[in-house]
Amino acid sequence: MSEPIDRTSDPISPATAPRDWFILFLRVLGFWELIQTADEVITILNIHFGIWRPERTAIQSYFTHGMVHLLITVWLLMGAPKIARIFYGDRSGRQK
Repeated sequence: MSEPIDRTSDPISPATAPRDWFILFLRVLGFWELIQTADEVITILNIHFGIWRPERTAIQSYFTHGMVHLLITVWLLMGAPKIARIFYGDRSGRQK
């Protein structure tokens, strides 16, 4: 059997640091936004193919919401480490 890894001796990367939890939270939030984007796309397709007709809201509004959800999705999923760096600083301890 191998010895367990002692992560507490490394000050730069402690086990499950709050920064890592924050990055995970941002990515889960990004995945939720992806689900919201899919919902908007389904609504747009339903309107386009005549399956559903909204009484007051134009299709352009749903398209705008879908694009905003998509932009937020990309920003959260790809930029989570950069966003965490804003709140928690640089992980390596180097000053810029």
